[in-house]
Amino acid sequence: MGESGSGKSTLLKVLRGEYDLNHGQIFWKTEAILGPKHHLVIGYDFMKYVAQEFELDLFISVVDNIGKHLSNFYKEEKKSVFQNC
Repeated sequence: MGESGSGKSTLLKVLRGEYDLNHGQIFWKTEAILGPKHHLVIGYDFMKYVAQEFELDLFISVVDNIGKHLSNFYKEEKKSVFQNC
């Protein structure tokens, strides 16, 4: 939580690898989080980002709200993840 413009979204984008750092390093366990200078496609498979502008549908579940925005390329994996929710 914090005031508008305090850097909440920027911090999340740095943690996801959307920005390059000028100083320091960020690690997820033992894997260095690197920005666009190091990756053609930004982001990491183990991490997802939902923007503030994300609009929720009030008439469906949380799982369905999230699931409708995820890729359907791996439908079986998507289905198995959400079965436990």
